[in-house]
Amino acid sequence: MKSTFGRQFLTTAAILLVAVLLLGSACAYLVREHLLKDVLDNLYNDAQALSSLSAAYASVGRWDSGEFRVNLTVAASVSDADALIFNSRRTAILCSCQDPGCQHLGRVVNQEYYSQVSSEGMAIGRHRIDGLYDETRYVVSVPILLEVLPGTTHQVGMVMVSTPTEDMTSIFDRISEIFLTVTLLVMALVVIAATVLTHSQAKPLAELASTAIAF
Repeated sequence: MKSTFGRQFLTTAAILLVAVLLLGSACAYLVREHLLKDVLDNLYNDAQALSSLSAAYASVGRWDSGEFRVNLTVAASVSDADALIFNSRRTAILCSCQDPGCQHLGRVVNQEYYSQVSSEGMAIGRHRIDGLYDETRYVVSVPILLEVLPGTTHQVGMVMVSTPTEDMTSIFDRISEIFLTVTLLVMALVVIAATVLTHSQAKPLAELASTAIAF
């Protein structure tokens, strides 16, 4: 009797464990996709805003003004992201850190990436931009378009907005830890409940068996 119940319990526990793992994995995936979409959407909105700001200053020839640098830094700090402004020669001329010795200034982004931004109107993804950042980042780049004639625009540069992937990775790790803890807790509760139920159900049978043997 106990052997039969044991096999049934192990089968039920295995099915429950698989169901919890599948459900948890699906939830973790959905949360990850939602957070990632939210991060990229925010970066894209920031890039578009900075592109418009850059075009406004470019139209009056004031890219090198202190006012533009301050606005760039404030906008980037509010969004908690890093921003770079590139001119038409693909050279970084402004950085949101406002450090005079910024290592990004003067760096040149590769032609393939710049052409992608120009042709597609944006570049969104998880990249490691060689020559600019050592770590992998979530990056959104959009062109800076200046209207030269009504209905006609000319690209005068590019805005790149990015944020490190470490923050998202730490969130995913935390979600995984919580999921694993909950799974172990659920399985422990199932084992305890099944053990108590087994003893309560087996006790009358044991007493009946003892009575039968005595008889």
